[in-house]
Amino acid sequence: MATKAQRKSELDLFSPLCRRDCKVCNSGHAREIHGLIEAGRTYKETVAIVSERYGFSVSPAALSRHMANYKESIRTNAAQQVAEAYDAAVDRATLHQMQSAILADSIFENIQRQLATGRYEFSVSDWEKVVSLHHRLKSGDDGALDGLMAMFQTAATKHGFSVTQGVLWQPKPDA
Repeated sequence: MATKAQRKSELDLFSPLCRRDCKVCNSGHAREIHGLIEAGRTYKETVAIVSERYGFSVSPAALSRHMANYKESIRTNAAQQVAEAYDAAVDRATLHQMQSAILADSIFENIQRQLATGRYEFSVSDWEKVVSLHHRLKSGDDGALDGLMAMFQTAATKHGFSVTQGVLWQPKPDA
């Protein structure tokens, strides 16, 4: 016969995946029962083996209900974990896209201010690229982030702007 500690251990393992009032889960022999079924034993054979070894009596129908509940709970838990992982990935992607759009807005506004004050000059093609990138980021175009990185690199090398230490588009001091 299973000890109270064995039954509690079995309950802790199986009860989240089955029902609290399940005879198999409460038996203290659930691990062995599952092992026998996983090894290919039929419910009738499993019932006979457990009855002979431990004097535990359960019907094949009760064992079948236990396994159905257990398997359904595993499927439900797995689906829930997949859904949670998907939601987390969507949240991360959304946050990244929002941060990129905020950064693009800030850069766009800063360039407009510098152009208005005459502190920044670049060609019409540069301006077209900035406007295009701005609208692509706003519309959720995934390829726009590559353009944003290219823009950072160009700004740093060609125009001397730095995006370090939380300061956006600060011109290099005159030499």
